[in-house]
Amino acid sequence: MSNANKQARSAALEEFRKKKTEAGDIEAIYNRQFAIATNSESEDKDAVNAAKNLMTILGVGRPGPEKPPEAPKDTPTAAAQVAPLRQELLDAIDAKLGVK
Repeated sequence: MSNANKQARSAALEEFRKKKTEAGDIEAIYNRQFAIATNSESEDKDAVNAAKNLMTILGVGRPGPEKPPEAPKDTPTAAAQVAPLRQELLDAIDAKLGVK
């Protein structure tokens, strides 16, 4: 996330918190999300989403998705790694095939 996006997200989150705190809604929202996240009868996806919402309300940034490590770009392909045949071996193959 770029620095400008982080600043915009932080500003929007702070404005949201301020509005909801003034209205008294932030505590009610937090309590509902906490109840969903900790309820044993909640579906897994609902509990995970509620936990994400709680983290956002508390101002904790979400980690990005994990990416698999990139393959090295300078490794030769399998075709380039084939060892060259020696001339004696090529002559033996030609002799067995009857090629002159």
